[in-house]
Amino acid sequence: MRQRESASATASGGARSSPILSAEAERATSPGTVTAPSKRRRIDAPATWLLLDPTLSLHAHPSRRHRDCPERILSLVRELRASGLAERCRALAADEEASDDDLALVHSPFYVQRLAGLAGKSAAQLLAESQNYDDVFLNEHSVRCARLGAGGVLRMAQALWDGAMRNGFAAVRPAGHHAQPHMANGFCIFNSVAIAARKLLAQGAERVLIVDWDVHHGDGTQRAFLDDPRVLFFSVHRRLGVFPTLTRAGAADAAPAAVGTGAGAGYTVNLAWDDGGMGDAEYAHAWRALLLPLIHRWQPQATLVSAGFDAAAGDPLGDCAVSPGGFARMTRQLLAATGGRALLALEGGYSLEQLPASAAACVSVLLGDAPSAAELAAPHAAH
Repeated sequence: MRQRESASATASGGARSSPILSAEAERATSPGTVTAPSKRRRIDAPATWLLLDPTLSLHAHPSRRHRDCPERILSLVRELRASGLAERCRALAADEEASDDDLALVHSPFYVQRLAGLAGKSAAQLLAESQNYDDVFLNEHSVRCARLGAGGVLRMAQALWDGAMRNGFAAVRPAGHHAQPHMANGFCIFNSVAIAARKLLAQGAERVLIVDWDVHHGDGTQRAFLDDPRVLFFSVHRRLGVFPTLTRAGAADAAPAAVGTGAGAGYTVNLAWDDGGMGDAEYAHAWRALLLPLIHRWQPQATLVSAGFDAAAGDPLGDCAVSPGGFARMTRQLLAATGGRALLALEGGYSLEQLPASAAACVSVLLGDAPSAAELAAPHAAH
C-alpha cells in the first residue's frame, strides 16, 4: 500500500504540471478516439509488422559475457517463431541502415562520422573508443547493428505514419534510449525511437507520443525533446540506485519535477519509482491514473514505445515484478487509447526467460488476440 500511495502522489504531481490536462488544452474529440493526421492513411494486411533478425546478435562484448548479450535477440527469435506469432506478422529483416542524414536528426554529424570512422579498426582501437563512454562496448559489428536497428525502426515508423502498418514490434539491439546527441551511453549507440520521432515531425506530425516503460530512465530521449511541445515523452522508471540515476544530475533528470523547458514545459512526464519491487498492480495504477488520461486528452497522431522488459520479475538489473501478463495488459490499454496504432521498439530486458515471454505477450496483443489467462490473472491496482 505504501508503494501504491507513493505512485499515486507522483502521478498526480506529473498531471498537475502538464498543460495537456488543462481545460484549454482538452480537445473536442471524445476519450479513446484518435484524430487521423493524414488523409493518406490506409491499413494493408497483415496489419502487424515484426522486425526479427538474428543479424543483430552480432553486436557482442569482445571479451566477456555481458548482460546485453546476443542471446537476447536469439531468444526472441526462438520464442516468436515457436509460438507461431512470427508467421502471423509481416516479417521484416534488418537490411537497411539509417542514413547519416537520418541519424543527424538527433545526433551530431561529428558523432555520426566518428562512429563511421570505426570501420576496420582493431579490437584495441574499438576498446579505446568504448572507454570514452559510460557502460558501452563495441566490436566490429556494433555500429552496423546500431545503424540497421535504427533503419528498421525508421521504416516501421514511416509505415505507421503512412498507414501501411497498424502496429508493430521491432526487436532491435543495441538499445537506444540512453544515447545522447554527442555520445553513446548505457549500452546504447543511436537513439532509434528519438530519430523516428524526429522523422515524423519533419513529415508534418504535430503530436507524437513516446512511452518509455524501460525500468531505466530514457534520459537520451527526454533530452532530445525537452523544449518541443510536439512530443509528449512519458517515462515510468526507477529513480534511485540504477543507471542513469546514480549521479545527482541523472536523478534530477528522472524526477517528476523534470517536466521540460520553454515551449516544451509540461510535455515531459516522469513517473519515478523510488523503490524496487513494483509490479503489475502499480503499473496498472500508473496507466489508469496518468498515462491514459494524457492520451485521451492529447490525441497523439503517432505512438512510439521504448519497450524495455527489464521491469520484469526476475530481471537481473531491474528489481521490479511485472509479469508477461502485466506487459500484455499495458500494451492492450495503450492500443485501446490510440486506435490500435503503435510501434514498440525493444530497449532493455536481460532475463533470457522473461524477455521472450514478455515480448511474445505484447506481440500477441498487437495481433488482436483475446487476453490470455496470464493477462487476466495479472493483479489490478485497487480503485
